[in-house]
Amino acid sequence: MNVADASVVTSFEATGLDEGRWNSLAAIGSNSVFQTYQWHRSWWSTYGQAYEPLFVTVSNGGSTDGVAPLMTERTSTRGKVVRFIGDGRSDYCDLLAGNNGSVVTAMVRALKDYGRWDILDLGNIPSESGTVDMLKAACASTGLRMMVHDHYVCPTLVIRGHQQTALKMLNKPSLRRRQNYFERIGKLSFRDLTKRAEIDVYLETFFNQHVARWTGTNNPSLFHDAANRSFYRDLASRLDGTQWLLFSVVDLDGVPIALHYGFDYRDTLTFYKPSFDPAFSWGSPGLVLVRHLIKRAIDEGRRELDFTIGDEEFKRRFTNTVRKTVNVQVYRDPARYMFERSRRGVMAAVRRAAARVMPQ
Repeated sequence: MNVADASVVTSFEATGLDEGRWNSLAAIGSNSVFQTYQWHRSWWSTYGQAYEPLFVTVSNGGSTDGVAPLMTERTSTRGKVVRFIGDGRSDYCDLLAGNNGSVVTAMVRALKDYGRWDILDLGNIPSESGTVDMLKAACASTGLRMMVHDHYVCPTLVIRGHQQTALKMLNKPSLRRRQNYFERIGKLSFRDLTKRAEIDVYLETFFNQHVARWTGTNNPSLFHDAANRSFYRDLASRLDGTQWLLFSVVDLDGVPIALHYGFDYRDTLTFYKPSFDPAFSWGSPGLVLVRHLIKRAIDEGRRELDFTIGDEEFKRRFTNTVRKTVNVQVYRDPARYMFERSRRGVMAAVRRAAARVMPQ
């Protein structure tokens, strides 16, 4: 495959990919709901007005074999920064390149020739994705400088091949005790919804629960922002009929005490955004919800329950694997690369020195 097979376009339509072909590519590589066509279109329709679209497509014989779903942000200190579409809401980001190194090399060469950027700042790539090594090879062959840094940890409960461990998690006393308590004081029930019409009934309650839960903390709810509410509504609409959106409801005597906006996509149940009614916080309804999701993943024979990015303490209690995402930065200007590399080196040295003098 040669450079002529790659091109830069500025719209979804110009990529040459329809929904089906896009999702076929998304099913290779990182293989998460965050790479799907529906996710990208929903994110762009909600947040895209602040960015310039930048898709890099690679084709062979008239068929599009890969696409880099990117966008450009103009910054005052770093120049033109290119990020993944979905940055900030997508727990995992990746190129749609079919694990093909020649496709990734063609993308990087096309971006170098395009030239209207200063830094590629590509966050939340799963560390096990082949994209990281393919980008290293592509940058080496094109003379671009690249750095890789750890980004987030991603606790996961791997079930397949570890069924006994998963059952131990499900039957932990700390989970069973909460559920037993609610069952003693009322009728506890669970529902998993996949249809938009059913989910729409609960979305406002879900938003309000999340706002109430985080009021007065150092992490106010994202649903104070109307745009974020719009994104969740739009995504529910676009995923209708796919069975990928899994909205879980925990009811006590017909009242929703915990809700979860998550995903059931290609053998993985994804823990994404939970909420619970703070009026019931004394009973830990959030843990009742976690137990329900573990049970659902086991009963449906899923490979894993992925708690995605974030090192919250409760995740470590109910998982058996910790993965990572990485941030890849590629620089057009060698001087900018050397400055950033030196800056990071100094910061790392300062942190090490501080750690040595901290009291034990």
